[in-house]
Amino acid sequence: MGGAMSSIIPGIYVGGLTSARSERELNDFEITHICSAFQYPLNLDIKRTHRQFIIRDSPEADISKFFTDAIDFIHGARVNHGNVLIHCACGISRSVSITMAYLLCVTDFSLRDIYKAMRAARLGASPNSGFIVSFIVNLHVFGVPCN
Repeated sequence: MGGAMSSIIPGIYVGGLTSARSERELNDFEITHICSAFQYPLNLDIKRTHRQFIIRDSPEADISKFFTDAIDFIHGARVNHGNVLIHCACGISRSVSITMAYLLCVTDFSLRDIYKAMRAARLGASPNSGFIVSFIVNLHVFGVPCN
């Protein structure tokens, strides 16, 4: 489930747990950093910089509390010319939400445009309803989810 990782923009990839555990796929895409959004701690046997965020894929879960740290991790990798895999179980909801938060911070695109672009780049991309509400609340209160 989730298939191979998808390129979202240069240096940013979204995928599922299978991609995060595939040394071949990680090497093929020259992944230097892995950002995990999973319901429990993962013990990935990897030789890359790894950051984990423990979060359930549930409308009640507050993913926005991870935005700042995740965005900092992703951006730090990119400014050092790294390639980042952002993954969750299947690459559908949590990883897509974190990627959208990052794109909202580093581009001038609207939430609607980023959502459409994510769905075009990643088949099945579909943040759960609670995560979408988190975006809307953060945009209304702070302007962007990284403030």
